Amino acid sequence: MSRKDKESKLAYQREWYQKRMADPEYRKSENERKARERREYRRANPTKQRKADRRAVLWKRYGVTPEWFDAKLAEQNGVCAICGGVHTQNHWRSGKIEALHVDHDHQTETVRGILCTHCNKFLGQVEKALAQLVSPVAISGTWMEKALHYLAHYQETPCER
Repeated sequence: MSRKDKESKLAYQREWYQKRMADPEYRKSENERKARERREYRRANPTKQRKADRRAVLWKRYGVTPEWFDAKLAEQNGVCAICGGVHTQNHWRSGKIEALHVDHDHQTETVRGILCTHCNKFLGQVEKALAQLVSPVAISGTWMEKALHYLAHYQETPCER
């Protein structure tokens, strides 16, 4: 097939495709067919899909690969970087087991390590509290003076129970 024939064939195919996709009924049926095929493939290949989903989530959220995650986990001896435990728990809504999580800095998006659910959540709260303390509004002289006065006052005269 000559180059001119290939170009005319491609032009014909483009024109045919554009006409077909302009038809709303055809476009709807084609989208439904593709969705059905994707669902069937996912059902037929659950292991492949789990691996692909894991790879996509790790890459999209943190910019790391499953190989990096596995290597980092091996470097940490398979445990949380802070407490050294392998805390797993059921997710409060889905009931699925939650295991170790990728820890990252929300400001710089830098990945730091792998933590258990408890340490990950607690570290997030600590960072939030520290950010509030270090913010320019919080460190204004009046706030700091009031906070120090408050602490000094209650050290000298504790509350009665």
